[in-house]
Amino acid sequence: MSYTPTEWATGDTITAEKLNKLEQGVAAGSLIVHVTSTVDEGAILHSLVTPYSDILAAIESGIIPLMKIEVKGTGAIIYGAFTTMDAEGLMSFSFGDGDDLSIDNTGSVAPD
Repeated sequence: MSYTPTEWATGDTITAEKLNKLEQGVAAGSLIVHVTSTVDEGAILHSLVTPYSDILAAIESGIIPLMKIEVKGTGAIIYGAFTTMDAEGLMSFSFGDGDDLSIDNTGSVAPD
């Protein structure tokens, strides 16, 4: 079932029903890719947690994944934007500057 957006007009009342519809629409068209990262002697190693087949299926159906990157040992969680996937399945992502971490603001992760 596809999502049909609400056409809002000035003065419309925001209801729990309409907000729940919005939340369900977002959930149906989203995929959060879980990635763990480890900093080892200055190198950042990324590992997929979400099954690669789930990611590929989402991309093939037009869903652009959101990357959730957990930096092990720091408690930090960074949300990044999926940017590309090459022919070998290497996924690239970026995240905003300003995170309180001494790491680059781009990364990539390959399927196992």
